[in-house]
Amino acid sequence: MTVVQQPSDLLTDQHRRELDESGYTVLRQLMSRAEIVAVKTSLMRIGNIEGKMAGYEYTLCDDGAFRLHNLLNKDTVYDTCLTHPAVLAAIRHVLGDDIRLSMLNMRSQLPGQKRQKLHVDWYDGPAPNGDYKVCNAIWALDDFTEANGATRVVPGSHRFTEVPKQAMADQYDSWQGETRILAEAGDVIVFNSHLWHSGMDNATDRPRAGINAFFCRADQKPEMNQEELLGEDARDRLSPWAQELLGLR
Repeated sequence: MTVVQQPSDLLTDQHRRELDESGYTVLRQLMSRAEIVAVKTSLMRIGNIEGKMAGYEYTLCDDGAFRLHNLLNKDTVYDTCLTHPAVLAAIRHVLGDDIRLSMLNMRSQLPGQKRQKLHVDWYDGPAPNGDYKVCNAIWALDDFTEANGATRVVPGSHRFTEVPKQAMADQYDSWQGETRILAEAGDVIVFNSHLWHSGMDNATDRPRAGINAFFCRADQKPEMNQEELLGEDARDRLSPWAQELLGLR
């Protein structure tokens, strides 16, 4: 295995401390306004092409949000969501050096859409002794605000001995100490996916969209098989170490 080393100054001590203690951090302004426009234009094009089949590659999510999947196979503008060194440094801080992309998708919290249940993204229960398997990076394409459904989290819950479905009678309820992660378009929210979290109610008249780059440890099975989904054009343009992140080497 060839591990691409990340410079130590890509994360501040505060970023590392937040990931360790709270379970999340925000990397500010990693995507420019021009890049956001390019990504949104691409997403609109893909959505128009796929129509009612949008998100067909992955069907386990049933919260009613609009989703598009397998983005690396559909446009070059998403490559940075796989390869950005600061994001990879944050993911590796949580999971260790040997990581794989589990899936890359867009999730849009639609106007009027209600909150998700509090949940974790690891289905085998808590992660004992910091044995973390999954970590997520949300590239904010819109501002994440109180009004439009910014992600709620329970700080420190990645260390809990129970997950929400075990601890709560109603996972839509609030939990003591929960907070919202507020961010500006262009920021990247990185969170340990064993953290209790959910999208919230969008009370505005506009969608709130983000690209989810969901990573797992290399010894875990990705949610989406890149070997099956990625076409030759995408493989050819990606560097060997990027292909390694996809489990293709």
